[in-house]
Amino acid sequence: MNFLTGITNLTSWMGNVIMPTLAALFFALGVLRYAHGQAHTYAPWLIFYTLPNKVAATC
Repeated sequence: MNFLTGITNLTSWMGNVIMPTLAALFFALGVLRYAHGQAHTYAPWLIFYTLPNKVAATC
């Protein structure tokens, strides 16, 4: 395995595993903050920042 293949696999893994997991975490954080009556500052918007390639791929 060469270096470029490793980088390609790493970016694929980040896009397919880590970013959707972070989006689900931020969604849950936004729901919890809303349920407790706290201000919605950044948590709901972070969902859109973590999934830009997934949203663009489905359009």
